[in-house]
Amino acid sequence: MEKLTPISESNFDIHVKRDMGVTIDFKRFFQEYIDKIPDFAIGPSFWLIPDQINMSFYSVSDNIHLFTPYTKSEWTGNTVQFWLENIHPNDRDFFLAATYFSIQLHTTNDHVNINMYLRMADHHSEYRWVLIQYPVTCLNEYNEVVSGLVIVTDISHLKTELFCMMTLMDKRENSNKFYTLEIISNELQAHDLANITKREKEILILMAKGLNTPQIAESLFISYHTVENHKRNLRHKTNSKTSAELMGYAFKYNLL
Repeated sequence: MEKLTPISESNFDIHVKRDMGVTIDFKRFFQEYIDKIPDFAIGPSFWLIPDQINMSFYSVSDNIHLFTPYTKSEWTGNTVQFWLENIHPNDRDFFLAATYFSIQLHTTNDHVNINMYLRMADHHSEYRWVLIQYPVTCLNEYNEVVSGLVIVTDISHLKTELFCMMTLMDKRENSNKFYTLEIISNELQAHDLANITKREKEILILMAKGLNTPQIAESLFISYHTVENHKRNLRHKTNSKTSAELMGYAFKYNLL
């Protein structure tokens, strides 16, 4: 099994710093993806654009002060060390190792979805669980990642047990087999998941957003009883007894 290798902050900077022959407006490059964030975000979220050429934040969302202790101007131009200081001390080693590994993956694979779960400081400087996603990257002429859109979603509203974890799903195979990286075991592990239908996934996403059965029925133009049947089937497929356990399964295994 492949292992998640720890990396120091100084080595992280050395190994992820890149060169590029032309100047790119990263904000403009990622704008079409930024515009779509409200459509698929499963909770309150903000975004960041790290610049691996200058090793600083090229841009961040206007609302970042609502989710972190700092304003947009304080984030913009700051470094990885600044981001680390906003992450729970016990999660920082995991964050560096998982981020470095994700950059390596995106350099050689354009068909993987990567999610990361860890604790980050909110605007009161209190730690809560967040979901970090890397939906799209920008590569240089050497096929190296020079920047990527980072979406951070507050998932503290989900009452489920979490731990530092990185999940990977292969979009090319379009199957339920994927890999999880757990800092606890420090190993890459393969899992086979339940077969979740498109409609069931839609219901899971709406549940994650906090909608109840009547609201889901109205949103999808289906009956109350149809929603309840789908929920019952989902609990059966995932061996979950409650909606909270179902949500925990969905997040743990990257079903959203």
